[in-house]
Amino acid sequence: MHTIKRNVVRWLVVLGVVLLVRPVHAQWERAREDLNFYTNNLSGPRFGLTFIPAGSELSDSLKVHEINPFFSQFGWHFEQQITPRKGGPALVFELIPLIGAVESGTLLFSSTLVLGIRLPDGVEFGVGPNLWFLGTGIKSSLIIAAGKTMDYSGVNIPINVAFSASNAGVRMTLLIGYAIGPPD
Repeated sequence: MHTIKRNVVRWLVVLGVVLLVRPVHAQWERAREDLNFYTNNLSGPRFGLTFIPAGSELSDSLKVHEINPFFSQFGWHFEQQITPRKGGPALVFELIPLIGAVESGTLLFSSTLVLGIRLPDGVEFGVGPNLWFLGTGIKSSLIIAAGKTMDYSGVNIPINVAFSASNAGVRMTLLIGYAIGPPD
């Protein structure tokens, strides 16, 4: 008798799970149908200025190469933006190779990968790894960036500030540029 009760309980549990899973699955299918995104390529040129404060390995490297702690940056910003068709924040994937300090006669190369979010009003923030190439070798750091992209009839003008931190020191960068994309 005890075995029959246990088997009945098992069958009731299995039946309950099956009956519950079906509506949950249907809700998930409807939710997936509502997910509709579009992607934009918002790549374009970037230029700006980087500052490295004194008292770090990075600033010492600049002195060795006779580079001012304020130096120029020029490069290209590769960006893919994924936006929900029904509105909301966009997911942003960015790759930014830069050449810096051209005015010093020595070139500094850097490359940054940023994963971020852009809100509907254009405010954006992101984080990612950075590689920096100077005569002393390759340095890595973490970049934290924020900014705002202004849309003027399909011409996007981003202004971003980035803070880079590593054991070798800190850097602060201001970048501006443009990208041609569909208007919001």
